[in-house]
Amino acid sequence: NNYISIALENDFTYWRKGIFSIYGTLGVGFYHSSITDTDNAGEDAVRNNNTVTYQISPLCVSLGGRLGGYVELGVPWIGYKGMISGGVYLNF
Repeated sequence: NNYISIALENDFTYWRKGIFSIYGTLGVGFYHSSITDTDNAGEDAVRNNNTVTYQISPLCVSLGGRLGGYVELGVPWIGYKGMISGGVYLNF
């Protein structure tokens, strides 16, 4: 199975104070999947799927400067990041 996704995102800052930021994110992109099934006779059946994908995260929080973390809350059942996404970052 092969899965490929590429997207463009833009953040909209609602409020920023020092190293604390509240923002929203909108993203749109392209998703491709290629799934190969093999039956008992050894024959391959390939299923391809291409679709537009998107992300709507109206409430996101970031804390940090050069090193920090973030949490993004997406609209339920919508988007390629899911309902809750988070992580840490290090800016070089």
